[in-house]
Amino acid sequence: MGILDTFLGKTGKKVAGETLAYNQGQADQGYQNTKNYLSTAYNTAQGRLTPYSGQGRTAGTAYTNLLGLNGADAQGQATEAYQRSNPFLAATMDLQTKALDRRSAATGQFGSGLNALAKARVVDETASRDYQDYMSKLQALMASGMSADQALAALDSGYGSQMAGAESGYRSALTGARNQYAKDYTAADIAPIQNTLGLIGTGINAVNAFKKPPTMQGGANYFSPTQQQSMNGYF
Repeated sequence: MGILDTFLGKTGKKVAGETLAYNQGQADQGYQNTKNYLSTAYNTAQGRLTPYSGQGRTAGTAYTNLLGLNGADAQGQATEAYQRSNPFLAATMDLQTKALDRRSAATGQFGSGLNALAKARVVDETASRDYQDYMSKLQALMASGMSADQALAALDSGYGSQMAGAESGYRSALTGARNQYAKDYTAADIAPIQNTLGLIGTGINAVNAFKKPPTMQGGANYFSPTQQQSMNGYF
């Protein structure tokens, strides 16, 4: 890039183009990095929350199935699943009833109605407690899943907002780079005209300075009127 290129605006146009390319490259890289950071954080958070959300949904389905809200077949399957959930329940009730039998036998009431009623009551209370405990566990899992779902919903909303902000900032940066390029290019485009006018103006000033008669101290003309008249043909 020589002086002539600078005078003609070629240098300015080249610099404007290089600056535009650099600014656009920086905006592109920054936007891609931001998206990558946001996506990584979003996927990591989702991975941690999704299992709890899934457990809550499974528990909710089991809970409503046990209540019969999804039909008889679903209720039957849920009941079987509940019965399999505590393989020690039957053994526990068997031990309790045998203990009552021994107590009744010791008091001479074995095989009596009171003995049968006591055994039925123990079995019913044990089964009821176990069932309520099972339902409470399902409710706890449902609550945990709902909390996870709420966190995932907030995560989705935040991710969308952050991505929208990154997109907006990216486009603003590109717009600013293009606007600056237009200004710089326009300035370089009119530089030859301005430089030429500047040279012309400098030349005119130099001629005017040369044409002005020299003066003596106090403002008096250095040349006499006769000398000035004889020099009019030269200036």
